Amino acid sequence: ESLYLPVKVLSTEFLGAKRRLFCAIHIDGIEQAKHLLQIEIENTKFKTLQELMFIKVPNQLIHVFDEQGYALC
Repeated sequence: ESLYLPVKVLSTEFLGAKRRLFCAIHIDGIEQAKHLLQIEIENTKFKTLQELMFIKVPNQLIHVFDEQGYALC
């Protein structure tokens, strides 16, 4: 099972074989730009970049942290 997150790509960084995306969770009518995601994607698996995208995250790879950076689960 996976979680699909609607994101808005704010900026990117080229890392050679990978690309780092800096994204904000995007939900129409709700401003959540302070909830940023940093995602690294292999360039071979990355075909096009759009401002609004969905990111598929396998449930076993989801980690939740509090505001101080401590793991909650």
